[in-house]
Amino acid sequence: EVDPGEVIRLEIEQSQYRCSGPGYVDMVHNSGENIDWLLDNGVTFGQVDVDKGDILVFHRFANHTGGKDYVPAMVEAAEKNGVTFMYDTEGTSLIKADDGSVAGAYAETKGGDAIQINAKSVIIATGGFADNQDYMAECGLKPNSYVIGGVPGHDGLGHQMGIGAGAKSNRESTAMLAAFKVPTTPGYYDNGKFDFVVGIAAPYSMWINEKGERFINEDFAGANAMAMTMPTWRNEKTYIIMDAPMMDMFVNGDADAQKQLEDAIGEQEILKADTLDDLASQASIDASALTETVDRYNGFAATGADLDYGKSAEAMMPLSTAPFYAIHVIPQVNTSIGSLQTDRTFHAVDENHEPIKGLYVVGVEGAMLWNNIYTINVGGTCNGNNVNSGRTAANHAHGYIAG
Repeated sequence: EVDPGEVIRLEIEQSQYRCSGPGYVDMVHNSGENIDWLLDNGVTFGQVDVDKGDILVFHRFANHTGGKDYVPAMVEAAEKNGVTFMYDTEGTSLIKADDGSVAGAYAETKGGDAIQINAKSVIIATGGFADNQDYMAECGLKPNSYVIGGVPGHDGLGHQMGIGAGAKSNRESTAMLAAFKVPTTPGYYDNGKFDFVVGIAAPYSMWINEKGERFINEDFAGANAMAMTMPTWRNEKTYIIMDAPMMDMFVNGDADAQKQLEDAIGEQEILKADTLDDLASQASIDASALTETVDRYNGFAATGADLDYGKSAEAMMPLSTAPFYAIHVIPQVNTSIGSLQTDRTFHAVDENHEPIKGLYVVGVEGAMLWNNIYTINVGGTCNGNNVNSGRTAANHAHGYIAG
């Protein structure tokens, strides 16, 4: 039993009231029909749970991967309905008619042949611009300050094609699907113990920047896991500081975690020292600054009152038992979310917020449900938007929906 209004309100609040309310209403109220439609077309689900949120709506794929449970079934269903997939063929620009509408696209094959495709409507579904360093820098992530995860090839070309056709950019409000990455360690989906989970499982630790300063209440990410990297974007370097008891709690006797810890120490992505001065030296941080920060933090832990950032007393543990660890973390971005502005039918809109006839933008490229931060408390909303936006745009382009 789920209250749709509760879901929508939670997501809007998390987005600081800057997202599309009507967009959430449509997606949430369409979700049951969309799930039925997926099932009818052969998509397989295993269970419903909360994932990393707290509302029981996350429809988990049967084999835990869309590559097995979603993509093959949908490709087969599309081909049965007459869809032609042109692989190794890249769209390059859109065709505009004299009245300003979009009437097709130009493309290029892997062999270099140019193709003109005339169409009543074009749907851009190119998955964001996370591989475009210039665009990412405009969002606040400088080159070499993050790594890319997820599916490669999101170079911003779809965004550029939309802009060339007169669509309004949304890059100033783009959200990122991002979490912590400890360089050189295995990724989250490769049984990595020090990716992503560090931000959630280590709220008891102390986080510092390259100057040895705290900069956030370290338990903040419990409210939204996707927020964990955001306060670090302005840092030149970010370390999660633990002492021996904290690290023992984190590793918890896991042999894989212990090996990954030792390997990361060997790669100097996790620093280990018997004194804070030595730890500071390894991290190229002023030793007195780090000691002062730790002493201040330990004082707050002793009194149960974080007078700097208001961290909860339950999450504060003193850093007092050697060896000490400094875990180097950087953002790993899987995709950007919200590149081109769209309306309720997923038409791209122009600078006057008028829909561009014949041009739709779907998936994360045209998502208006998140601004600056991706909310994850309601699990499955990003995939839910991908399905709902694609289906809504296609139905609208075919005239199945009035308006």
